[in-house]
Amino acid sequence: MRKLYLTFCLLFLVSGLVFAQDQLTIGWNTSSIEVDASVSGQQVFVVLKWEDNASPTQGIWSFQIDITSTTITIGTGDVALYGSLSSNFTISKSSITNGVRVLVYGKTNRRMFAPGYNAAVLTLTLPSLSAGSYSIALSNASAVKRDYPSGANPTSQAVTLSPSTINITASTFTAPSSSPTFTGTGYTTPRKYGDINWDTYVNIADVTGLADVLVGNYGNVNVYDPENNWYSGTPNYRYFYESYNGETPINYDDNVNIDNNDSTAANVYGSSGSPDNTLDLMDLATLEDAVTSGVWPSYAIGAIAGLPAGKINGGPGIGSGILAKVEGSGARFEKVATDVFVKFEVFNSGQKGSKIRVTVDNNSAELRGLQIELASSVLPGKLDVWSLPDASGLKVAWKRNEFNKIVILVYADGGKVMKSGSASYVTIVVPNVTREQILGAEPKVIASIKNISYDVNYDVTEASGIVPLNYMLYQNYPNPFNPGTKIEFEVPEYSNVKLIIWNSLGQKVKEIYSGAVDPNRYSVYWDGKDENGLSVASGIYFVTMYARSLEEQGREFTMTRKMILMK
Repeated sequence: MRKLYLTFCLLFLVSGLVFAQDQLTIGWNTSSIEVDASVSGQQVFVVLKWEDNASPTQGIWSFQIDITSTTITIGTGDVALYGSLSSNFTISKSSITNGVRVLVYGKTNRRMFAPGYNAAVLTLTLPSLSAGSYSIALSNASAVKRDYPSGANPTSQAVTLSPSTINITASTFTAPSSSPTFTGTGYTTPRKYGDINWDTYVNIADVTGLADVLVGNYGNVNVYDPENNWYSGTPNYRYFYESYNGETPINYDDNVNIDNNDSTAANVYGSSGSPDNTLDLMDLATLEDAVTSGVWPSYAIGAIAGLPAGKINGGPGIGSGILAKVEGSGARFEKVATDVFVKFEVFNSGQKGSKIRVTVDNNSAELRGLQIELASSVLPGKLDVWSLPDASGLKVAWKRNEFNKIVILVYADGGKVMKSGSASYVTIVVPNVTREQILGAEPKVIASIKNISYDVNYDVTEASGIVPLNYMLYQNYPNPFNPGTKIEFEVPEYSNVKLIIWNSLGQKVKEIYSGAVDPNRYSVYWDGKDENGLSVASGIYFVTMYARSLEEQGREFTMTRKMILMK
């Protein structure tokens, strides 16, 4: 029995040593990928993951690996360091049978991949491939680690290859030259379904334009009618449903060709495939779905269901086969917004907990919505989009579509605008993402300002500053208050948060926020009204914050503050 006990202890110690071992994994960013046939410049990536389990004080200074394929010709010019790594690392490449041998090493002893590093390190640019199946393998890997951050004591480190092979399917995609159109009675110029403002593009400006139409704000929607322009200037326009110059009130007439043409463009939802001749929220939902997915949904009218919602671009690189945007020489009304700017802020760059906060600096009084596009082939992992407190009252929709695009829409209801100043509307959840990958995803931001499309400038940065250490619900201000008050709270981790107002009898008055937030300090305003929009009476009220971490299982937080409403 004693011998058995000693054997068990020895096995336990050995297993403990095994569990404590360092782990270096080098592999492709995905085990399989589909690319466009006959298109050059498409890319795949090699990722390095360093888990310094034994003593998190060592970094990876160098690694060597062979990249080979019997189905694709790979040369030294096809392999490069990923993103901005060239400022810290040197790459050496030599030709071998069926491929390339790559050596990457720090420019000094102190330049290393730090403990916890998990991101792309190499970019492989593919040649033009005929339709078919291909594969590329990684082999013969070795690495050297050093003390971090001093760079002393170089020692060898074993490498695990996973996935060691990437399977590539090249497919031929023949896209239609344009989305389906109709030619209205009395017109000779065709118009796209869903093109509310008739600028030849179907995007966020059409979504917000239709939202205005549904609440009767026809005069807020400029229509660039090529055959009925009554106003001087460039471009000429009329208003939606305006049947003659100066029509008051602007209204749908049923007997005028202009009105019928506008109605046909907007009436995209169909019962059993036929137009229902009524503009309502189902038409808005259909158009929103088409803009995010790039394809008209199955519940659209029969003339467009299942067809592309916009013109398809050709061209080289990752961007091929994606939906047309407000860009290029073909855009008749292309503009760049000078008073709207978008910031993509990357938290925990290259780590498992990576997130991207999208913040908008808005100095426009007429910003109705935003459309954000990213190339999904550069962000192949699991992705989610969380609405933040600033998006309260706005519509948020997103989709990873079949045209190599992640499309996110954030917009206000008809008759409303997005707030001025700085506001963070969504967090994009993309594990292991880096700033370089976001730039490589070719971000595109389109703004709807007065229901007109504008290109928006942007920046991609890594998060800086102080992240809160603990959860906290602060005392509201002012307190006492009348009629409203500001409530601030902090979260140290990505968390689900609810803020609920109660009266002195313990009855729920209103839930003023519910959603996922990233680490930061937030402010929510309570206007002193209940769930039904009715002002509450003077008295004592309570606000409770409920928070549950999305990073650390089981970590929860609850706190209540007393507030006084004095009228």
